[in-house]
Amino acid sequence: MAGINKIKCAVCGFEFEPDYDSPVCEKCPVFELKKGCNFAKCPNCGYDNIMMKDYENLFLKLWNKIKKILKK
Repeated sequence: MAGINKIKCAVCGFEFEPDYDSPVCEKCPVFELKKGCNFAKCPNCGYDNIMMKDYENLFLKLWNKIKKILKK
């Protein structure tokens, strides 16, 4: 399970902390326009992961558990 500040990549499963001081973020036009974004690039595979708010993660985990229960 990912830590408080860590993100688990949706593609490769690598857990990492987002680094907004990276050269990738500095060159991104979205980051420049919005002074931040909701994406975090995985340092392992390069996939841009969407960062969810805590309540969104909680809802998603709850929804997945409900789906598993209903399949039984």
